[in-house]
Amino acid sequence: MKSITRIIETIVLTVPLVASAQIYTVSVDENGHGLFNGTPFTGQIMTDPSGTIGTGQALVYTLPFNFQVNGDYDLWEPPAYADYSDVVRFWGNNQLIFYSDIGEADLADTFGLPPGAMTPTVSLLESGIDGEYQAATHQATTIDPGFVPGHQVTYTFISEVPEPGTLALAGLSLSGLVLMAYRRRSK
Repeated sequence: MKSITRIIETIVLTVPLVASAQIYTVSVDENGHGLFNGTPFTGQIMTDPSGTIGTGQALVYTLPFNFQVNGDYDLWEPPAYADYSDVVRFWGNNQLIFYSDIGEADLADTFGLPPGAMTPTVSLLESGIDGEYQAATHQATTIDPGFVPGHQVTYTFISEVPEPGTLALAGLSLSGLVLMAYRRRSK
């Protein structure tokens, strides 16, 4: 009977701890824009803290919390795991480093991705439409890079961001269609 009482006490005391875990949501892109629980923060071009890039420069975010596990996320482009184009590295001192292969002149573009992956490495398949918006989302577990004890942390890594010119062109096209429809109706 005492063992059953002890089990019930353990469950009663443990369940509120699990339910009270803080939730963190982090979103970062290859242009230095980040969000932490909806609050913007920025990444900076600086000397690569991990020292693995030949150019010496990398896009570095300083996260507003301490994570426990260092390591890499490899971001793979659709439709399948054919080739990865980005590496997001969790490094000491709360630093997240975003490396992107040379492409569309993003801040994270480097001349090559870091040679050799850190352990652990998590491979994520990006989702998106025709390369206009590609992102990968992952909730870090105890063995994943960026894990924070006592917290549920979900990361979104955005590797392709629609360029402002693309958004402006889409808006202009939509405005033209609305104007044409209005003119047809008014006749």
